[in-house]
Amino acid sequence: TPHRVFLENTTPTAEGGYTTDRIGDGACRFIAEHHESPFFLFVSFTAPHGPLQAKAEDLETLSHIARERRRKYAGLVKSLDDNVGKILACLDEHGLTGNTLVVFSNDNGGQTQTGANNFPLRGRKGMLWEGGIRVPMAMRWPGQIAAGSIIDDPVMALDWLPTFVEAAGQSVDADWELDGISLLDRLTGEAAQLPERSLFWRRKGSTGAIAVRRGNWKLIHLRNEEGAEPELYALDGDIGESSDEADKHPEVVRQLQAEAEQWESQLSEPLWNTTRPRRNKKSGGERPRNRSSRQTP
Repeated sequence: TPHRVFLENTTPTAEGGYTTDRIGDGACRFIAEHHESPFFLFVSFTAPHGPLQAKAEDLETLSHIARERRRKYAGLVKSLDDNVGKILACLDEHGLTGNTLVVFSNDNGGQTQTGANNFPLRGRKGMLWEGGIRVPMAMRWPGQIAAGSIIDDPVMALDWLPTFVEAAGQSVDADWELDGISLLDRLTGEAAQLPERSLFWRRKGSTGAIAVRRGNWKLIHLRNEEGAEPELYALDGDIGESSDEADKHPEVVRQLQAEAEQWESQLSEPLWNTTRPRRNKKSGGERPRNRSSRQTP
């Protein structure tokens, strides 16, 4: 159908080839065309989103994975990895590696219903449990970010814009009122840690789920489930969110609730994808399960 056709700017392109490869090839073509001037390139792969249509050669390579759905899902991830490698090679080819900040991440946790495995995290895509919101983030910038370095500070995609601005030698204007902060000094090692702050998530408006994290504490309130109370988890020792600490630390619950209310007061209601209250499932969300394969999404 027309709305699913790739566009070259505003021009529909002929169908053909494998989607993940086409996106990777398009990114490399952009790099080749713009390598002589500064550029920002956002490459939005659809893999490993459904449908689970992995390439035959990738399924053959992954034939040792017994479960068919898991094998197909892994095939999508392999194709994604291959094309990320292709893009990095294009940067190398044009001599851009040393002055290019590359960020790899994704928009949500794995969808376990189509083959992802989020162990030991609870939940999946579409949920505010860690399995739905905790995602990988890897950055490469030779000469600026030490190879193999690890940052444990909680960060989020909203931090990218101020980071990119400062990496380009500019400064963030306070009038922009950004929620994110620059990670540049932390990435380069000039700062030992980021300032403590609270991170917020909301799904389906003011009647849906809301979550807030500060330090190792995480509050989650499934407001879309009738009668549900706020739950509190200490992520440093309970990454699987299995032990609700709300009754033991009511002062933390009150503090995080107040912060969440203040943050939410600045938001507008979504124009679509809202929710209605449903039967209470206080223990809702997938519990971590130790499966034969512990690969993460």
